[in-house]
Amino acid sequence: MYNTNFVVKYHDIERELVINLRKKALKKQEEETAALIAKATAAIAQREKEIKELIEKQEANSSTKKGGKKKALKEKEQPIKEEPKKRGRKKAVKEEPIKEEPIKEEPIKEEPVTNEEEDDDEDIEYTMDDVHLICEKLYRDELLSVFEVETINDVNMDAGIKKVIEKMIENPKTKKMLEDIKHDLVDFSSFTGTPTEMENIRRNADYIIFITLFSQHIFYITHICVCQLFTSNDIDDELVNLLKERMINLFKKN
Repeated sequence: MYNTNFVVKYHDIERELVINLRKKALKKQEEETAALIAKATAAIAQREKEIKELIEKQEANSSTKKGGKKKALKEKEQPIKEEPKKRGRKKAVKEEPIKEEPIKEEPIKEEPVTNEEEDDDEDIEYTMDDVHLICEKLYRDELLSVFEVETINDVNMDAGIKKVIEKMIENPKTKKMLEDIKHDLVDFSSFTGTPTEMENIRRNADYIIFITLFSQHIFYITHICVCQLFTSNDIDDELVNLLKERMINLFKKN
């Protein structure tokens, strides 16, 4: 009726997919920022180069105008001296043999082997909507597998849920947890009516809480609690507090 050996994984898979999606978004943002910085740096460097060339050109033109006339006068005043020709026998030039250097063979570098499957996984593109669709389908399949049915409308699923709820009401920890959730969310003192109407209000509150235990947002925690109840007839205190906290936050958020 309830498979306590089944491991629910939809929440862990969803969390991993979301983390990878955020990593990809962060990596893309970093690459875009680096590209903008590189482009701006190149533009600044080009501008500095143009300014430097312009300054050098202006300085060259200024020095040419000032020193042009003086240089021309000095060249006219200085007589041209002819160096005497030296006579003598030409020395024979010895040609040294060309030494052949040994050719060094460079070692062949082996390229590192990359895991193509991992690269393919990283290149897979998906969106947050894809994550929700995948994990919602996985949650439904796992919920059916836990109750060992093929459809939600199966009578065995209703019987399994009733059995789980009865087990939780029998246990002091989970019974108190359910009462705390109910009183934290519903102020029964604000309602007025006959005893029958008040009892119906309480039953409706119980029903909503019980059904929410098997919702996609909570079921991965509920399943662990139920497994502990059926196997050891007890639940860890931390797990009970976690389930209570998540349930209250979920109702207040909605």
